[in-house]
Amino acid sequence: MVDLQELGAPEEIAQEGGDSITKSTIYNNEGQQPSACVLVVDDELPLLDLMSMFLELYGVRVKGFTNGQHAVAWYEKNFREVGAIYLDMQMPLMSGSECFTKLISINPIAMVVLMSGGVTQNIITNLLSKGAARFVPKPLDYPALVCWTLKRLGCPISSNAAVSKNAAVSNGALSNRAAPLEKIESELMQ
Repeated sequence: MVDLQELGAPEEIAQEGGDSITKSTIYNNEGQQPSACVLVVDDELPLLDLMSMFLELYGVRVKGFTNGQHAVAWYEKNFREVGAIYLDMQMPLMSGSECFTKLISINPIAMVVLMSGGVTQNIITNLLSKGAARFVPKPLDYPALVCWTLKRLGCPISSNAAVSKNAAVSNGALSNRAAPLEKIESELMQ
């Protein structure tokens, strides 16, 4: 796992038991903590950790699960504090489609982003028609997802909030490359 302090992020992270991964109270570059958290559901723990790390670097509180059933149970009690959901489509025990249906039944206006490296276009089209916010293919463009998430959560994005230490997955390790959030945002919104 990447050391967030090594990447320059202030942190106060509490590890929790079970398959709950991370809950953070990190503040963003503007000194504000987003009021909503992001729920990330992905059975691949390294990808869940990486997504959480990128979001936490910019002050987004994250609740992560490797199991759709546990995520749905937690969401049922806490949906009012969730601003966005990133949902892997290919998981054991409960598929992404089934998990999506249960999440939407709890909160019909939930902002659910579907993620997958190998799901059919028919499934994606069907879930988008049922209210999914968008689909992002794996491998994920983490800086672009952070930018999109910050915008949706109403967090200010300034030139001071550049992703100066963006990480890209390369042979299972992280490598640094500069990419300002504003540039990523403009490319993402096209």
